[in-house]
Amino acid sequence: MKTENKFEEALNKSFKIISISPQFEKSLYLKLKKYKYDDKVINRVIEKLKELNYINDYEYAKNYAKMLITKKGYSNILILNKLIQKGIKKKVATNIINELSQNFNKEDILLNFIKKNKI
Repeated sequence: MKTENKFEEALNKSFKIISISPQFEKSLYLKLKKYKYDDKVINRVIEKLKELNYINDYEYAKNYAKMLITKKGYSNILILNKLIQKGIKKKVATNIINELSQNFNKEDILLNFIKKNKI
């Protein structure tokens, strides 16, 4: 199959994956790799999706970290590790955590977590 056809096929597959749930660049790359697309096609698809703003690791990481703080009550270290596992650079992950930490009252989050989990 021609490269252009593979690109279109991979792009359509990516739209289906993203429509189910937002993806980090790394996770989408790994999913497309499972479908046997080559690196050139995958990288081209990811660049196109970034250009169209379907993939925005910074914003998705920020929302993911926010959820981990508010819903799960995770510590900053655990959130940092989770973001790094998702392919976010340590410096970017640290900046996101610092930014979010200023917006949340840790005591309120802890109390909500305790109430929610009936601890």
